[in-house]
Amino acid sequence: VTLLKLYPYPWDALVLDPPAAYRSNMDRDWAREDQALEQPEEDAFFVDHEKYLPRLTSSKLERALEDVDILVIMIRHVACKQCKVVDETFAAAAKTIADAKKGSR
Repeated sequence: VTLLKLYPYPWDALVLDPPAAYRSNMDRDWAREDQALEQPEEDAFFVDHEKYLPRLTSSKLERALEDVDILVIMIRHVACKQCKVVDETFAAAAKTIADAKKGSR
């Protein structure tokens, strides 16, 4: 199986810790690795906006769903140019909502 990449972004690993049953079947094709790709810069978006854009993990999902009618989740890829276009808009909306919640307490 060959997986095609949508974004020209180096994969550090397809999976971090593949199950033992698959380890012998998963290999990186170094001959096809694009050596011209630059290493990506650290994505600081969520660090810059962590006060009002908390990271949501599967372990925190159930708690995040408590006492809310709607949960808006921002899903993005660091190399996606379309994602970057809406980053600041989404962050501004999240900040507005967080500030409004603080004011209503």
